[in-house]
Amino acid sequence: MPLASHLKRALGMPVLVESDRNAAVLGECWRGAAKGKSDVIVLMVGTGIGAGILSGGRIIRGAHELSGCAGWLTVTGEVAPGRKNMGELESLAAGPAIARAARERLRRGDEGSLSELDAPQITAHEVAAAARQGDPMARDIFARAGKVLGLGVANIVSLFDPQVVIIGGGMAAAADLYLESLRRALLERAQPLAAKRVKLVVSKLGDAANLLGCARLAWDSAKPGR
Repeated sequence: MPLASHLKRALGMPVLVESDRNAAVLGECWRGAAKGKSDVIVLMVGTGIGAGILSGGRIIRGAHELSGCAGWLTVTGEVAPGRKNMGELESLAAGPAIARAARERLRRGDEGSLSELDAPQITAHEVAAAARQGDPMARDIFARAGKVLGLGVANIVSLFDPQVVIIGGGMAAAADLYLESLRRALLERAQPLAAKRVKLVVSKLGDAANLLGCARLAWDSAKPGR
């Protein structure tokens, strides 16, 4: 749907439409962890997984505006539920995958504090809370997810040689539970020189990164002569 043109007619003013991942990388470059950088990846990990890619100061969009669909990266060859509909990385490491892994472990008889909860209602938030309280099963689930994410980041780093990779999205709040396993997988699997030089950080902007990116787009489009 050509949303921008519909809104422009309805509102009587210029309208820009941008993906959340592209808006996030623009926001981080303007007011976040990538200020002054020209080669940046923002990996958005939440209910899905996407990547905003800035290369040489330009957003990489692709022929069909589909660049950055990082959830479709193939990293293990594992056949996970939903892989054909959302991609392998997303089916293994996004928020719903964390919750699904916990429910599966409980179904197999694994013990832990999560067994006190109603299994169908468990979310990644509950798994993170259990992990912070020292639950071994929950901590293992996040460590495994971090490794899988690290394999995906390793591929991205090897392809684009960025200055910085920023972890954003809803799961960034739980990055303390998986960042080290992500970092280890990155260093083990990415192009060695790129892996040593890239900076891996967690976004401090949160959801504001997307809003700031949209604001920057609007600001730039309103400049005289544009």
